Amino acid sequence: MKSGATTVAELRAEGVYRILTPDECVALGLDNLVLHPLAGGMPVDEGGAACGCSRSGCCRGSRGDPDPESDLYPEPVDRPRHRWSTAVMTLAVDVFLRDADGQWNVLDVPEGCNDSAGFENWRETVWGSAPVRALGATYLPVLASSDLYVEASDVPEFLREIALLREHLEAVAGDVGKPSDVIGSRLDNIEAAALRAREIGGGVLIW
Repeated sequence: MKSGATTVAELRAEGVYRILTPDECVALGLDNLVLHPLAGGMPVDEGGAACGCSRSGCCRGSRGDPDPESDLYPEPVDRPRHRWSTAVMTLAVDVFLRDADGQWNVLDVPEGCNDSAGFENWRETVWGSAPVRALGATYLPVLASSDLYVEASDVPEFLREIALLREHLEAVAGDVGKPSDVIGSRLDNIEAAALRAREIGGGVLIW
């Protein structure tokens, strides 16, 4: 996971990293969670206990009851409620170039740029939502069913679609139940990538 944050407030606003209890992880209702119980200088004993907590089935509500015969699920031990640092699976926006053989090569994200294009569930809940489709958007809704590849020749039209969404940002945000500034910041990242792609004759990939 990449972050362009330079302050604690910016990191929180990005929404990529969260500090959660096991119950709060379940309550998110997401299909994918990347756990980092040893991140941020946490003591090894504390982080290891949190790992054991996950194997013991504290979060089994998200995946079903664990197999009691499996070595992956040792007996729970008494411990305080731990908060885990989690990286919620997110969409990334990148620029790619095609070589002479037509193979695409993804370029590194430039220093100071942010590649976050929203959370994984935004495929359906934001970019592929009915309000976005109702605007006439055709590129971003593709994310509801697959990754999005915008070829170099289509980048100008893709930029016009981004401008269309920005024009109706408040209405879309209200309809999908997301903060407009959060959606807007992801649109900023997508637009920045599209502008970089246009400058070098490349395409845009959101995956």
